[in-house]
Amino acid sequence: MSVDYSYNKNWYYKLYPRIFKVGEEASLTLAGRFKDYELPDECIVRIIGVSQFKNLEPYAELVAPNHGGCLTFSYTFEYEQKYLLRLFDTEGQDLNIEFAVYALEPDLFYRRPYKGDLHIHTIRTDGMETPQHMICACREHGLDFIAIADHNRYESSLEAIDELIKLPVSMVALKGEEVHAGAANPKKARSPVHILSLDADYAIAPFTSFTTDEEYDAAFKAFDEDFEELAANKPWLQALGQAKAKELLATTKERRARLLLEFSDSTQLIDAEAYVYALDVCEHIKQAGGMSVLSHSQWQHIPFGHFSQRDDVPLELMRRIVNEMPYDVYEVVSYYSKEESGRNLWQVQLLAEAGHWSMTPVIGITDTHTTLPGWSELGNTYSIIFARELSTAGLKEGLLGLWSVAVEDYDGVGARCYGQFRLSHYADFLIDEYYPARDERCRIESAFMYHFYEVNEAAAEYHLREICPTNKQEEELWWAQ
Repeated sequence: MSVDYSYNKNWYYKLYPRIFKVGEEASLTLAGRFKDYELPDECIVRIIGVSQFKNLEPYAELVAPNHGGCLTFSYTFEYEQKYLLRLFDTEGQDLNIEFAVYALEPDLFYRRPYKGDLHIHTIRTDGMETPQHMICACREHGLDFIAIADHNRYESSLEAIDELIKLPVSMVALKGEEVHAGAANPKKARSPVHILSLDADYAIAPFTSFTTDEEYDAAFKAFDEDFEELAANKPWLQALGQAKAKELLATTKERRARLLLEFSDSTQLIDAEAYVYALDVCEHIKQAGGMSVLSHSQWQHIPFGHFSQRDDVPLELMRRIVNEMPYDVYEVVSYYSKEESGRNLWQVQLLAEAGHWSMTPVIGITDTHTTLPGWSELGNTYSIIFARELSTAGLKEGLLGLWSVAVEDYDGVGARCYGQFRLSHYADFLIDEYYPARDERCRIESAFMYHFYEVNEAAAEYHLREICPTNKQEEELWWAQ
């Protein structure tokens, strides 16, 4: 039986670093993953830029000597792009060893790619798992940051933040809430527009749930007469204080009344209250120091009466909100089934037609309600934020500074990245080259996270403190020093 050994043999070798700063000479080292994977005493390395071609011989060639079983060589990458490095022996025989690397301008080189999901639900509303369970599952899928955004419920996200304090993993949880304006019960909300509140100092839904004067009076009376009871298990409400809570409630009523008086609609197709309530939620989030996210703008609500389907938000209402852009961030990739993933392209087109594509921070999310195999959407859609540090402040700076891409990564389809062109190119490289091994290390961490909750906290914490710093060091080897 003959065997074809012409495949790429880079599985047996490792190359560090893989990401470089444009215009700065860097030293590269290639070695076998195991000691018996030997390399010649000397190799020829050919380097080609994938995007830039300056002449008819578009590759550089240099000699890499073998020192102690490792090939070492230096090179200066001139342009921001992906490069391919391929090895030959001194006779010109192809060794079938090829690696992809990437060179970046300094503004992007000093940022690290963090993967996350900012729209997740738990058992605290209509999800199927606890915040603790969801944290473990998210790490299992390689996520660095998350936001629990339960329906009209802020406290779930605080629970996730508290849980991550116990775990020595490089993972961040943001405060979150999916706000349905105009009803305490999300299924009866007056506005069909869903707005995510991220990193707000306090809950938004308690101040935007009323629709009538009677409901407003009841809410104001509760804050006036029963504040201590309402705030007993809500530290954020205690910190806000009774006077501020009443002021926020009154502000909502006044702002809605003013916006309704100012509202005009030449199309006669837009529900004024639904539009105004959505604007009011965005303004509340801004006052609370948070980021507002326009969520799943092309969501299909199934079923509707006797009919098989209907879009959840009327098109003209959504088009006007996208055009006026009262929100901070746009959910450009939402989880739809593979067959319905074209709706994400509609969400791209809606933003592009409004002329806001190049100026709007974008994210990809799952809106997942479970981790059950076959049901869970985790890992199929997500965000990559390029930030200077993995922290809430670092992620916000990266996101609002337009350093993000939204990703669809369905099995059998291949990854699609939406965002600025240069960021999407770089993200595509990371998905192919960086994340597979890095996500496997995250899965190892998640196994001990599950162990922490299910078996033995002390033993799991001990192992996490051992492996997490090592995993972080392995990740940093990718970047030239």
